[in-house]
Parts: sequence; structure tokens; C-alpha cells
Amino acid sequence: MKIVVISSTDHAVWQFRSEFIATLIYNKHDVIVISPDGPFAERIRCLGARHIEVPVSRFIGPLSDLFYLLRLYRLLHILKPDFVYTMTTKPNIFCPGIAKLTRVPQVCSVFGGLGFIYSEGGGLLARTIKKVARIMLKFGTKFTDHFVFQNKEDRDIFIHEGILKNKHYIVVNGSGVNLREFSMESVNIQHVAEIRKELGISETGIFVLMISRISRNKGILEFIEASQFFSDMKGSIKFIHAGSFENGSLEEISQNQIKETLLFKQIGYRTDIRELIYAADIIALPSYHREGIPNVLLEAMAMKKPIITTDNVGCRDVVNDGVNGILVPVRNPEALALAIRHLANDPVTRSTFGEAGFEKVKQYFTVESVNKTILSKIFQLKDINIPEFFTEDTDEQLLITLNGKKQYFTVSPISKNCVLNGGQQQKNNKKSIFNFRSIEKGISQPEELRKVG
Repeated sequence: MKIVVISSTDHAVWQFRSEFIATLIYNKHDVIVISPDGPFAERIRCLGARHIEVPVSRFIGPLSDLFYLLRLYRLLHILKPDFVYTMTTKPNIFCPGIAKLTRVPQVCSVFGGLGFIYSEGGGLLARTIKKVARIMLKFGTKFTDHFVFQNKEDRDIFIHEGILKNKHYIVVNGSGVNLREFSMESVNIQHVAEIRKELGISETGIFVLMISRISRNKGILEFIEASQFFSDMKGSIKFIHAGSFENGSLEEISQNQIKETLLFKQIGYRTDIRELIYAADIIALPSYHREGIPNVLLEAMAMKKPIITTDNVGCRDVVNDGVNGILVPVRNPEALALAIRHLANDPVTRSTFGEAGFEKVKQYFTVESVNKTILSKIFQLKDINIPEFFTEDTDEQLLITLNGKKQYFTVSPISKNCVLNGGQQQKNNKKSIFNFRSIEKGISQPEELRKVG
């Protein structure tokens, strides 16, 4: 089967679908990924998938969106896939109709949270954009054959709006977490010690970690404000945020708004997330974005860490309040600070929450169970072989482990100052956005030697 995966970012494909793609390739299916180019595209190719660059902004741009549609039409007409699998907002809106015009038999759209367009609040511009985007989504999804949701609340919205009438849909437990990659046994203990030293955290100090895009609706400003309630604990507690800035979003936060203090520090994009989580004492995600199921919470649970998050769509799906974590109201830094102080002062509860979270993630949220559900119920694949697969990204090397066999690939390092939807990637996209020759280049390239399978 030839399967085309379409996303508005190469990062989303690598971060949330690398195991899915590896499983398809391991089962002898042909996978082609269409997304903008970026540092994660070469990592996608290491899996054995072909990558074709098609620039697209995650945000509104009528002319560039028109060219995006034309490029997709031409590509799908030439590739003639058996299945198109879309993810992220714009591909979920635009691609199903284009796929049907080119006679693609099956189209599946994955909704990893309904995000900005179904979130509440905002000014006149934001409300107008959301209204238009919902109309476009409702039209675009008329051509979608299968829907995958990550929580029941998102599914219920689509049912209420009549989008799912006579459609096939399933609800899965997020993107899942790889318990081989995020395991206590796979951690580099020496690197953990180096992280705490780098961040100025003593052996007895409390390390509170938040990992997310630097976006207003992820709650980073509330996280920073919560840190200011701990002036009495200066020197014994640190609030650390890891993640990238992004350009062009209505929820964008500038670098000037992220001011470091004695209590708070922003450390940019990191590839050593596993060790970073292991080094932390508490994981916080005060998001009010319409999440699917946040992977960072699943990764924290896999590493036996207590979590604090908001009583928000997607976030509350992974927390049994008072059992494996604490739920706090959205946009409430004081409540967040109280929850953090409670866990900071109670190592026994932190340990108990961590163990309970691990048991929950092991039972309900493994990446293997999520992928097997999608492959069997959406792709109708029988006798699926799920490989033991995980990756590890260092400065200039990518390690892929498949069924115990290790392979190393030389890859470009990812800067901690990388900017999502911006920086060099966006500049390159602007140069090529109206250039159709890159389509022929992507198609004419010989199929990558399969690295997985």
C-alpha cells in the first residue's frame, strides 16, 4: 500500500508519527511524507520514508494557500496513493478535497486537538478567523472518509456540528508514548547530573519543568507568574521552560516577554527531553489550548514524575486528580503555585503520584496500542507486526533501534534557538513557495534506501 502523510510541519511528523511511519515501513508499506522542509525532514528520511517538500504556513495566507492547493493536486495526481493520512489543521482542511479530486480511494484526518479555531476568547480578528476556519473545516471534512480523535470532547463537537454524520471515526489515547524510549533504564544518569549542574539546581533543590511551544495559550506566562510566589525559596527551587518560539501565530509571545529571573529560566529547544524530565521533580503544563492529549504529560508519567496541569480539554484525560497529579483552573497562576508548593514540600506524594502515573500510562497510553488501533480500524490491516522501535537524537547523530539492532545516522544538529514557522525554514519556504520545480525534484528522487524493515 502506498500511503502519503501530509503535515504543515516536519516537526509534527517526527515528534508524533515516527513510530507510526516506522511500523508501516516495517510491514512493507510505502510511505511518502509531504511537509515543509526543516531539520526533522532528514530524520524522517532515516526511517525509510520519502520526504517531499511542500511549503505551507500554519497561518492564513490566501495566495500562498492557493499555491499550496495546486502543488498538492499535482503531487497526488502523480503519486496516486492508496491512502492519504492528514495531520495538523491546514492539511485536515485542504487535503481531503484535493485527494478526492485526484481519486485517492481513502482519506483519514487525525485531530490532535482542535486547537486555536475551537478555543474560546480573543479579539475581533481572532474570532473572525476562527469563524471562517470552522466554515472551511466543515466543508473540507465532507471529503474525509475516516476521523481519528484524541479525546471524546473533540469528537462530541464534531458530532454536534453534524460533521461526523455517516462518517467512520475512532477515539484513541493521544499519540501514545514509547515506553522503550521514555524509560528509567534508558536514561543517561551522567547527563542528568550535568543538566542539574547546568541549570544551577543542587541535589536537594526542587526542579519544576514545563515543556511546550512558547505560545500564550500554553500557559507559559502563568508559569512564570507562579514562580514569583516562591521568593521565600530562592536558591532551593527553579522553574525551567524548554521549547521553541514560533512566528506568525495570534498567540505568539515575543522574546521580550520572557524575562529570566532568579527563579525562572528559559532554555530553548532541547533534544535531551528524556533526561530533562528525569532530572525534574515536578512537570507542569498550565495549558488552556484545546489539546488532544499532551505528549509531554505522557512522557512525564512514563518517567514516573508527578504532573500538574489544567482542568482543560485533553489535559484532564490523563490526570486522576490527587492520584497521579493535580488539576488546577486555567489562567490561575496562584492555584498553580499552590499545587507546586504542595508537591515541592512532599517528596512522598511526588513518588506516589509518579508510580500511579506510570501504571496509568502503561495500561492506556502506549504508542504501540494507539498505532495498532489506527492500523487495524482505519487502514484495515490484519496481522500487524509491531516492531520494538525507538530513536535517540544527539547533537550530530540519530540512533534508531529496531528490534534490538542499532543504526546510527549523521544528521544536522537542531539549534536550541530554532523558531517554529520562522527563521531559516520560513525564509527558504518563501523562496520556493511559488516554484513548482521542487515538486518534480521531490518526485524524481530515487526512493530512499529503507532503513527500517
